[in-house]
Amino acid sequence: MDLDRPFVMDMDRESCNDIDGVSIAPQQHSSNIYQSTKTRKEGGGHTMAEFRQAKHTIILVQYTRDPNSRTYLDFESVNGGMDGVVKMYEAKLKQLNPDLKNITYDIQDLYTYIDSLTDLSALVLDLETKTYLPCGKEWIKKKVFQVLKNQAA
Repeated sequence: MDLDRPFVMDMDRESCNDIDGVSIAPQQHSSNIYQSTKTRKEGGGHTMAEFRQAKHTIILVQYTRDPNSRTYLDFESVNGGMDGVVKMYEAKLKQLNPDLKNITYDIQDLYTYIDSLTDLSALVLDLETKTYLPCGKEWIKKKVFQVLKNQAA
């Protein structure tokens, strides 16, 4: 899969550092759903070593302004969680286009979908401290891109 071409599909304040050490700007959550989630460092920054220890991932999503649209998805890895975000988008595309056998989209379409969600966060387990590291939409978009890029290789 070439990330420069479209994909074809068959029918509080938190910040994270990427695994590669790239800093992602803090994101303001649009609601207070996750206010109880605290990080052990002021500002929520995480080191590369912390993410190397991170495994289990919980995706928290609120699809609309309706509090009843809140749900979570449980994954054994960060990559699994990012695949789950892509599958959420593909399920939405199938719902909107039930008669199409193939649906084409690009990475910007996926980013637009992520931004359209009322709230989206990831909680990533740090095995060393037995705590979850909270990550926002910008971190998720960067990780989704990395996962898709690795799948294309």
